[in-house]
Amino acid sequence: MSYKDGYENRKSYGNDSERVFQEFCKDHNVEYMNFGVEPYLEVKDITYKHPEYYGMDNRLKKQPDYIIKWKEEFNFVECKSSGVDENMEYVVRLKEEDINGYAYWNIFNPVIIFISYNYNKSYILISLHTIIAEMKKVDQQIYENNNQKYRTLYINQLLKHNL
Repeated sequence: MSYKDGYENRKSYGNDSERVFQEFCKDHNVEYMNFGVEPYLEVKDITYKHPEYYGMDNRLKKQPDYIIKWKEEFNFVECKSSGVDENMEYVVRLKEEDINGYAYWNIFNPVIIFISYNYNKSYILISLHTIIAEMKKVDQQIYENNNQKYRTLYINQLLKHNL
């Protein structure tokens, strides 16, 4: 499984980062609640292949996965999975369109990015502000299969910002 595999193929493997996040919450006694329209869209089978999807405002399509109360404040949480680069270093590839969508929600409550890595045995939590700052330090890339812009961040660099 690679970031180069299509969305449908990657989705068929499930979303392990969300499972790892839920385990984190249980282990740390953090209450979480699903947030966003994505589960509804999946039930209705409205995906990027359907015209209804393109008619939706990006702020609706790019809602964080969860809302939690953590460290005495409410936070949104977006879960991401990492991969490895050609040197077998853990990386996370973040689409600019997604991050821009989460920035809207950051107006209301802080957004935390939860990244599972090491084959879902490890995780880090990083503020959206830090992710945006780190993304500005690396070159933009473009996915060949859909022309979406993204940035590759190395987990080792992000660990110093773990919340």
